[in-house]
Amino acid sequence: MKVIFKSYICDSEQKWISEYISGKSINYDKYKDPDVESSKNYPFYEDLTVFLNAREEKVGGLNGRYVYHFNRTDPYGIEVREMKTSGDVTGPVFYLKSDQLGFSAPCEERKYPYDRYIRLAEGEEDALKKVAEWIYRTRGIGGSFLWPMEPDVRGGWKENPAINSNRGGSDPFDEKGVYKGGGYDKYWIEDRADLTLFEIKRVLDYISGHGADGILWNCCLPESNLMKWLKHFGSFEKYTEFFCFGPFLCDGDDPVPANIVFSGSVGKLPVNCERDIGNREEKSIFKLNKKELERMFDNISSIVINRSLIMRKVIREYEKNNSQE
Repeated sequence: MKVIFKSYICDSEQKWISEYISGKSINYDKYKDPDVESSKNYPFYEDLTVFLNAREEKVGGLNGRYVYHFNRTDPYGIEVREMKTSGDVTGPVFYLKSDQLGFSAPCEERKYPYDRYIRLAEGEEDALKKVAEWIYRTRGIGGSFLWPMEPDVRGGWKENPAINSNRGGSDPFDEKGVYKGGGYDKYWIEDRADLTLFEIKRVLDYISGHGADGILWNCCLPESNLMKWLKHFGSFEKYTEFFCFGPFLCDGDDPVPANIVFSGSVGKLPVNCERDIGNREEKSIFKLNKKELERMFDNISSIVINRSLIMRKVIREYEKNNSQE
């Protein structure tokens, strides 16, 4: 049976577009991230849990062995337990929270990359339809990172990991196009999956004996669950293998994230520190023109679809093998 793409926000793309778009307006209340508890979108986390267990079984060279369970109660997410060499399984080590790697859906405050595109494309008949398509196509199983929650001072869990918010970023320019500065400087990742992967690479390179700095590293304290999570994979090569991030990488033996803004007909271009990192005033995606934004949104959509298909194949093979036991 052929593996098909599945979006977790609606049964079909056309149905989603008709519900999300009304004439020249967006029905903002129709959208909910598939990973938020209020959406009760249980298949999303259930499928991710199957995928994780499948990869633990299949991918060699990991540091230890984890077992995953979807937890519908508090905290809402994926429970992670450790399997000892004896075969015994520990209590919960930490919980994982999904983080959508497609750009945030438009909002009434009009502060996200899709909102900028809508402003630049004002009056164009199909602009809102394109945005609805991009959102639908990036909400597949291949459209998220997984971050561990950290314990809070009350003995519970911080359900919104710091990296989740630190890698985000709303429009840093005011209505006149003047850079706001201040606290906006540190949010240079701006929800970009390629730059997030680049940060993960820097941390894992550090773990492997190389230098590291950056936003992710600032969240990755030595005793944090985020550090424990990344050390489970040990290297960026193993991390990208485990999570099927191949479609996000440039071709070649050394896994390097491909730039989602500039890659296109010329092929995949690697993330470049001088061109892509830091100095948000100069390098922000909120300075891109309409054509550049379209290329970026097309890139992330096609990449997420490709990754989703790979991950769904992993799930299908795992379930088939386990059903025969």
